[in-house]
Formats: sequence, structure tokens, C-alpha cells
Amino acid sequence: MKALKNALRHLVLIMGLLSITACMSPRKMKLEDTAKLQPQRWQVGHVEGLQVNLMDPIRLQWMSFSRMNSASEGVGYVSITYGTKDCFTFPARRWKIDDGKLVVFAEGASHEIERLELLSLTRSLLIARRSTGQIVQYEVQHHQKLAPGVISKTSIMKAS
Repeated sequence: MKALKNALRHLVLIMGLLSITACMSPRKMKLEDTAKLQPQRWQVGHVEGLQVNLMDPIRLQWMSFSRMNSASEGVGYVSITYGTKDCFTFPARRWKIDDGKLVVFAEGASHEIERLELLSLTRSLLIARRSTGQIVQYEVQHHQKLAPGVISKTSIMKAS
């Protein structure tokens, strides 16, 4: 009987932890709600130290942005993991801000991998528009520049 009570306590504890985790996970904004967001200009403080994970059921894309060196303002390196659940790669790339848009490109090449227009950035969610017009949402896993409880100055809407 005592073993059964302990097992039930553990089960209740695990269920509680799972529900807390679910509450803390960022929720995707509905596609129709993203139409209300106005484009914003990326700033260096938005990018340096940012780590994001694409919220997509099929494709994987994780990015971690850092400054190239202390003299390089507005350009840097980005570690990327992208692909599918079955096959992925993790090249190192470069980033820069071009006309207020975040551009990820291959080292020594002019080929753009991503060109993201900032729509919203909070402590937990990044919403951007690709150059194709597709709206993408990323879970913000870490951002060293944004203090807890602080939303970036250019964020205009928190995702619900």
C-alpha cells in the first residue's frame, strides 16, 4: 500500500511538472494575427546573443548569433542546424543587418540563406517575414541582451 501511495505521489509530481513546462512554452501566434504586425528594423542588440528554434512540425532550424570580434559592430557568426527530423546539417555562417533586415549568408559568398524582416521579438517568441513573404515563428531559447521581463524596445505585440 505504501509503495502504491509513493508511486501515485511521483505520478502527480511528474504531471505537475509537465503542466508547468507546457505553460512556460511559447505559443505560436495564429497566422491571421501576424498580419496585424508592422515590420521593424533589426538592431545589433536584437541579434547578438540570440538563440532561436524554428517552430515547425517538419523542418528543423536552430540558430545562435554571436559577434565576430569586439570591433565588428553589426556583423558576426551564426551557428545553424537545419534540415528535417531525419537529415540535418550544422554549418557556420555569417550574419549582418542590411537595410534593417537580418541577413544570414555563406562565408565569402553573396548567396543569402535567410533574409528576415523583424515583426515582433519578445523574451520567448520571434516572429519574422522571410524574403519570400512567408511568416516564420521561432522560440527564443536565450538572449543575453534582453534582461528578464524586458521586451525589446521595438516589439509592438506580444504573442498570446
